[in-house]
Amino acid sequence: MDRCHCAAWESCFLTDESVTLLWLNPPYDDDRHGNEKRLELAFLKSTTPKLVRSGVLAFVIPQRILRLAEIARCLAYIAIQL
Repeated sequence: MDRCHCAAWESCFLTDESVTLLWLNPPYDDDRHGNEKRLELAFLKSTTPKLVRSGVLAFVIPQRILRLAEIARCLAYIAIQL
């Protein structure tokens, strides 16, 4: 590992496929202002394109959130793509 940065996602400017490890702790809530139903899903969709192929995604979420079909589907799709 060359560098490790701990920062709020909103303050990061990264190109796609530029990160080998993403340790993500998303907000857990409904999206009241956007198009996504869950903030976790919006967060996941905005962060994972930054991960390189064969990169590591550590997505910290409660099990109750993982039970949501749309979150589980998105994580499964990402796992296949990596």
